[in-house]
Amino acid sequence: MIELLIFILPIITAGIGIYQKTILDEGSAISFIDYENKHGEKARKLKSPRLYLQLFAYIISPLYISFGWAWMTLGLILLIARTLILLFSDEKTVTPNLCSSDFDKFVLKRRKQAMISSVIMILWIASWAVEYS
Repeated sequence: MIELLIFILPIITAGIGIYQKTILDEGSAISFIDYENKHGEKARKLKSPRLYLQLFAYIISPLYISFGWAWMTLGLILLIARTLILLFSDEKTVTPNLCSSDFDKFVLKRRKQAMISSVIMILWIASWAVEYS
């Protein structure tokens, strides 16, 4: 039962992010910019537990799959990077103007992030399929 939860958790959390960045692309980008302008970069990064739940599943995956060491390494690298960014960021972020071409580039960047997340989720599913097939 725990294995199923560890398997499903990153799929659900990444799926939410992929949905927001592709289907709700402009609306999600506007709310992302508004929240960051209102509360700051650190508050935005700490607001959602999605990434931390996903990293938790990656970190404990060696308990359930043999290829989990690679996922644990990825999870630890991302967690350390996120921690360093939170500790040493200066809160000076430049968010694009909603009426500029920078906004379109920002939306395109978020779509590319969703594509990378999709590839990672396919690899996650494949690593579990190999283990339990």
